[in-house]
Amino acid sequence: MTTVEFQDGEHRDGENRGREDRGEHRDERCRDEKFRDGGFRELALVRRAPGDAPAATAVIRVLGKLPGGWEHAWRLDEDGGRIHLRIRPPSGSPAHAVRDWLAEVLTDPALGGWRDAGAP
Repeated sequence: MTTVEFQDGEHRDGENRGREDRGEHRDERCRDEKFRDGGFRELALVRRAPGDAPAATAVIRVLGKLPGGWEHAWRLDEDGGRIHLRIRPPSGSPAHAVRDWLAEVLTDPALGGWRDAGAP
């Protein structure tokens, strides 16, 4: 299992301490009309094909494109085919800020093999 550093700074190796560790999401789609968990948006990115960029590489690229002041946590599925993100823009950001950011991130050719799991 992949070791992940969560926003709280803790490292977890295959431990099931809660919903986020087990990958149980109430909804994997980014919905503009609802902010959950104190303003965090839950997103999931999925790899289109096994030959696309590995999840560990893709998550670094994605997080490197976060604007300053945005909070985040992330987790990779054990099989490496899905990235779970929790993103919170600063207070006062427009409701569509996360959606717009993600759309821009996914235009990067280096992330061409990844897509938003909630997109049609």
